[in-house]
Amino acid sequence: MHDHVLNFKADFDILGTDNTMELVTITPVTESYPWSDHPRNTMKLIRHEVATEDESRLNWAPNGQTQYRIVNKDKPNKYGEYRGYRILPSQGTIHLAINNSSNLGNAANWAYQDLQITKQKDTEPRSAHPQNGEDVYDPLVNFDRFFDGESLDQEDLVLWFNLGMRKTTDKPLVL
Repeated sequence: MHDHVLNFKADFDILGTDNTMELVTITPVTESYPWSDHPRNTMKLIRHEVATEDESRLNWAPNGQTQYRIVNKDKPNKYGEYRGYRILPSQGTIHLAINNSSNLGNAANWAYQDLQITKQKDTEPRSAHPQNGEDVYDPLVNFDRFFDGESLDQEDLVLWFNLGMRKTTDKPLVL
């Protein structure tokens, strides 16, 4: 068995380069309402902004409960909603199954989460290098070094996302 994971870099500029990553999560809650004799189990939308690069390494939420949106908070529409793009997972979107792989070392750190956000830097043109396999513990491009705590609030953001598949043998296992 093995994983095939490809990483892509997307630079969103929503009405300018000052953008923010917003998560909107459907959260179960128990609420009391004036019209009800007892509390109700229901759900609410909880908004959360990804504040720094260090908290921006994300995996898709189960059950599609979280929306991932790149928005411009400085230019809301006439209804007060932030303009932006919603990022949606696709079937076949995976990250590496094995954490801390001794075969990969630090050569493919981009492949451990589904999506990650960094501040745009010309010195970070790609998540890996073709020669990363020459020294997997000290590769030419170590993606972990991109995450240095910088603010992601209304900055020029880059979204790194993975697409892939898992390959297993087509032959039946006979015990």
